[in-house]
Amino acid sequence: AIPMPKRHRAQVSADSGENGRLWWHCDEDDWYASSVKHWNACDVDVLGGCDGVDDVDIEGSLGFLQEALGERWTATDGSDPPPMPGSYAMDVGAGCGRVTGGLLLRAFERVHMVEVSGALLDKALRTLSAHTARLDTTRASLASFLPVPVTYDSIWAQWILGHLTDTSVVQLLRACRAALKPGGFIVVKENNAAPRLCAEGNSRYLIDQDNAAVIRTHAHHLALFRRAGCTVAAFRRQTSFPADLFPVRMYLLKESGSGRLAPASA
Repeated sequence: AIPMPKRHRAQVSADSGENGRLWWHCDEDDWYASSVKHWNACDVDVLGGCDGVDDVDIEGSLGFLQEALGERWTATDGSDPPPMPGSYAMDVGAGCGRVTGGLLLRAFERVHMVEVSGALLDKALRTLSAHTARLDTTRASLASFLPVPVTYDSIWAQWILGHLTDTSVVQLLRACRAALKPGGFIVVKENNAAPRLCAEGNSRYLIDQDNAAVIRTHAHHLALFRRAGCTVAAFRRQTSFPADLFPVRMYLLKESGSGRLAPASA
């Protein structure tokens, strides 16, 4: 759940049948056991020492969200309009509530935070104590979490899919797609690795052992989104991040067949 510095990591990837489990470079149970161990041991600052990007990150996310919501959430005086009445968003891999507090509560009346770490959820509730009445929380692994169908106007997944296997990413996105209300959308915000850094993994992803994560290429993200039945309505690269970090892109996902917008930028 952090923006990752550029570094080369050996990794492997492969394909499977359309509905089969996607190959992973290690046993998936071992992968998730390692991931839980990592997060239980880490500091509650989930930006991992890169918190200098926080304001820039939120600013970029806010612009992308405003464009996705369009006339549903606009203001003419330059300030935030009030949260949309009756609206409900979900923050998957919510961490200590940074995105919920800095972004989602500004636009949505209620936010559901889903996080595997109890320590991070506790931190989130302390930090966002003034908004407790507007929050729901669930402690769960995203590898098995199933949201209630037709419930959310928007689902935000930032710096979390890299901690999931390809199979789990597809399963989660399919479940999230089914959890959207009509007209709803998913936003994924993730690090991207250049294919030239992923030669040992069929140009799909590299591994960051220190953060119990993989960093997927832009093309591999798009392939997983298609497999999950999502249309990429728009995508944009986050600007103004330090040059020594991997590129970060935001993806606006909708139900396949719900219409396609021109990509905002590469």
